[in-house]
Amino acid sequence: MSRQIRMMILIFVSILACTATQDKRGKMNYPADTVIGVINVLESYATHTHWGSISTERFTKTHAVDWEMPAYMDNELTKLLQHDQRFTLVRIPRKESFDLNQYTKDFSDLANTDSITPLLADRLARLAEASNVDVIILIYSYNGPSIYTYNAPSPKFNPAKAPIWLQGYGLFTRWLHSARLLRWLPFRGAYPYAHIAVSVFSFRPLTRIATGRPKMTSTSLGEFDWPSDIKKLPLLELNKARPGIDKYANQALHNALQISNLLSPEPPPAPVPPGTMPPR
Repeated sequence: MSRQIRMMILIFVSILACTATQDKRGKMNYPADTVIGVINVLESYATHTHWGSISTERFTKTHAVDWEMPAYMDNELTKLLQHDQRFTLVRIPRKESFDLNQYTKDFSDLANTDSITPLLADRLARLAEASNVDVIILIYSYNGPSIYTYNAPSPKFNPAKAPIWLQGYGLFTRWLHSARLLRWLPFRGAYPYAHIAVSVFSFRPLTRIATGRPKMTSTSLGEFDWPSDIKKLPLLELNKARPGIDKYANQALHNALQISNLLSPEPPPAPVPPGTMPPR
């Protein structure tokens, strides 16, 4: 099939996707020789956010780590798609992609509301055109509400739970004096988190097919050793968050690929010859 015909098929499918529900978007089909451009703008550093009872105790710090999360996500994506003969993966170099400082809010809007700003849409369309790709997979982090909350005064001055916003991926710690317990008993916990999202777009016209995000749970690090000064967190303790971060990052990747129908379905079981017992 010629590339021009293939592009016309993908355009037609994209138009259908624009008017479909999210579930129907998962029914999209991709022709042979579909070229997928991968844009990975995930930062290489980890973020530590601490929440205390007193506002002056709260802080957010970034830490240089050797986790190589951008490379990790690239490798996991390659593992999932490399055996599908329909796809050719093209990596769009990071330095030619985005100025992160300029697009941070755009990424957060995309992850939190599934809406794309004109600035980000134009940039993606230009990259797709320059790289001659049919589909774009964008891997990025975002700033968004977490599953953790704090008590904030409502307009009527009654306590109301409000979400704590977290940026990127890393470790969230909190040390609070719970009102539900004796006031001299502290409540503290350390939790891995990953606000990592994966968005899939088709091109001509640029159309968002899916955005995958992790489903985070309040899973504390049981072996976390609290330092005397939480602002001087040892790298050894920060590294304990890495397995949980990997789990969440893979959830985001799998969710995006499954919703967009980029993952091939599982092959059917091999037929059992007559007269033989099926495997248990």
